[in-house]
Amino acid sequence: MAALKQYIEEAMILAYDLVTAPKTALTTITQEQRLYEGWMIWFLSTLLSVLSVYVQWDRAGVWLLIAAYGGGVVILLTEAALLHGTARLLGGSGSWKGILAALGFCGIPANIGTLAGTFAFILPAGLVGLAAFFSGLWVLVLIVLALQANYGLSMGRSIAAVLLPIIFLAGVFVLFCVYVVVSVASVFM
Repeated sequence: MAALKQYIEEAMILAYDLVTAPKTALTTITQEQRLYEGWMIWFLSTLLSVLSVYVQWDRAGVWLLIAAYGGGVVILLTEAALLHGTARLLGGSGSWKGILAALGFCGIPANIGTLAGTFAFILPAGLVGLAAFFSGLWVLVLIVLALQANYGLSMGRSIAAVLLPIIFLAGVFVLFCVYVVVSVASVFM
């Protein structure tokens, strides 16, 4: 129990440092491979999102919790694998554990968008959208900084390491959509 308390305290300190001194915090997280703390922060951030949806949606049930954590783990591991592979292709020399730990922390700003969405009934829609946009942008900046800290990449290569998987996945999605449209259209010809 004392070890868990220590992990929670260290995770909160690192989360605070991520807001006040992001480069220093991400260097500590990635170099020391703080997986336990990263998973703990990710778990709590996901719980906040689940509670937000649960409050807003009267049909939410236990399946929402299972889907959020199950899907979230898959997305987190996929994101870490894509970023790790891209960073290594671009000449980085960091660890898988380091980027995985950092990604757990990098999602913290997304909670601002989540909280704004929770209060959508009292906040103007434009403000909710702006909060979501800027919190998402902040997450991307933190991921770029995490790539720099973990892999020793330059700013340009870190940005490329973030953008290349996005461009690749967007391309795969476009090809899939074209395939579906052509397949459906061929049925009617």
